[in-house]
Amino acid sequence: MAIAHQLDQKPHQKTFRIWRALIAALGLVGGGAPVWGAEPTDLDGHWTRGCVSALAARRWIVGDGSGRVRPEEPIAARDFATLLTRAVPEGMALPPEASVNRPVSRSQALVWLAGRMGWMAQGDPRASAILQHTFEDGAAVPWGDRGGVAAALRRGAIALYPPSRRLNGAQPLKRGEAAAWICLGLADRLETPATDSLQALAVRPAEIRGVWLTNIDSDVLFEAGRLRVAIAELREMGFNTIYPTVWNEGYTLYPSAVAAAASGITVDPHPGLARRDAIGEAIAAAREAKLTAIPWLEFGLMAPADSALARRNPDWLLQRQDGSTVDNRSGSGRVWLNPSHPDVRRFLVNLAVEVVKRYDADGIQFDDHFAWPVEFGYDPVTIANWRRDRPPTPTPILPVPNNPAPGNPPAVAPVVALPDPEPPTDPSDRAWMRWRADQLSSLWQEIHAAVKAAKPTAIVSLSPNPAPFAYETALQDWPRWVSSGWVDEAIVQIYRQDVASFEEHLREANLQRASYRIPVAIGVLSGLRPKPVAIAVVEGQTQSVRRFQLSGISYFFYETLWNLTPEPAQRRRQGIRRLLFHPAPRPLITAETAPSVAP
Repeated sequence: MAIAHQLDQKPHQKTFRIWRALIAALGLVGGGAPVWGAEPTDLDGHWTRGCVSALAARRWIVGDGSGRVRPEEPIAARDFATLLTRAVPEGMALPPEASVNRPVSRSQALVWLAGRMGWMAQGDPRASAILQHTFEDGAAVPWGDRGGVAAALRRGAIALYPPSRRLNGAQPLKRGEAAAWICLGLADRLETPATDSLQALAVRPAEIRGVWLTNIDSDVLFEAGRLRVAIAELREMGFNTIYPTVWNEGYTLYPSAVAAAASGITVDPHPGLARRDAIGEAIAAAREAKLTAIPWLEFGLMAPADSALARRNPDWLLQRQDGSTVDNRSGSGRVWLNPSHPDVRRFLVNLAVEVVKRYDADGIQFDDHFAWPVEFGYDPVTIANWRRDRPPTPTPILPVPNNPAPGNPPAVAPVVALPDPEPPTDPSDRAWMRWRADQLSSLWQEIHAAVKAAKPTAIVSLSPNPAPFAYETALQDWPRWVSSGWVDEAIVQIYRQDVASFEEHLREANLQRASYRIPVAIGVLSGLRPKPVAIAVVEGQTQSVRRFQLSGISYFFYETLWNLTPEPAQRRRQGIRRLLFHPAPRPLITAETAPSVAP
């Protein structure tokens, strides 16, 4: 019974200690005897009145002899530190500057609050993005304070009056604000309606909400009116980004001088595209709907084997060891353009630049087809380039005599050049893979530089497969591209239906590291013509991405959102609308790439 009695008393004792702490820190604010339990006299119309009055009624805050708490006066660092150390006896130690008798800044106070409450235990590598999307002056918060301010924001401990999207973190914290923020921070412990009158500032989530628009198994791009209606509906459903294909099946979806020079064909000859500028129409419709439009070079370094481009430029094609060029893995004959061929490099760079120069587009995107399949690379151009980078070493074939005959010049051993080096016969030889991967990487670097030179604000987007698979099968070393600053956003394709496999890829180390530097979203499969995906799976995967605090999703592809599916279209529309109901801006693409908290 005695033990039970002691346990019963502990919550009361803890609450009493918190009361005393708040009284000590905020109650003694002036001369005169404190007025215990009285309504403060200087809170009429003040935005913190509900919280401060409730705390005063509980003797957590006391007025001075005149009943004033002076909510608009700055609070000194040492007073705020006293409040924290007594209200929360255990927590992160406060820094030496917490003992000074000068005002504490807003951002400093939030860092101390977050540290003392234990909210910063795991850090927040995405703090910068959170602050910049929530506050207009988020970029002004010092690097060292960003993790703490973001933690307090996530916990709903910040209220501003009048409501504002400016933190003004360098300004002194006021006494009323201190009471309100402590009240919000302890809300789950207070069990009081004291915070009901306060509106905590909500994290403003930034999220890529994209969808790919293609002309394969879809006719949305074939008619201007339908395209305009579709893009308007996407906006209404909560999307903020479209990725319309601009280079597919060996053709452009706009009249292209670059394509005409390479293939002799200016625009895709399909009847729905031949006499139109489908990409120009898509971008115009996106502007009208206030959507971000990033044209997608869907085929990248791939082309149909029977395309005019492939027939006209046979030396552009990669080959296997047996001399074959056709890749039938996708079910139809494809060939791969050689990233080490100077004409291929010029073609792809010029195509990307042509798109960003010609249109009011927000950037360009390549995907997993910007690749060098690992079994390819035995064509004459690649072998010549390999030999160029690995010249043969002359080797003597006879020993040099040690003692030449008197009067005769020293003998010089004849030498013979080794045969030109051949690439390893094993396509998975690590050095051979690295050399080819470097060719692909240098082309990507060249494209990034050229696009930025043409339009500095253009987003250079990449949608790769998960990193280990992308490198081992397609020599796409995209984590290196991210760390080198050559990618502005990544949409990693994780086309898995079971939750365990999907989330395992979300945890993958390369993906997580990339997400500390740039916005990393996830490509979610909404279905294929022969392989529908239930809306419940789409919903579950979208929520998984959000739980992992990544930068959004993009669905592949438009037609399977609600048109090309055995499920009722209305049911799927409702599911997508629920996922995207609350509007969200896109993540900012800034020059800041370093994480606010080291991973």
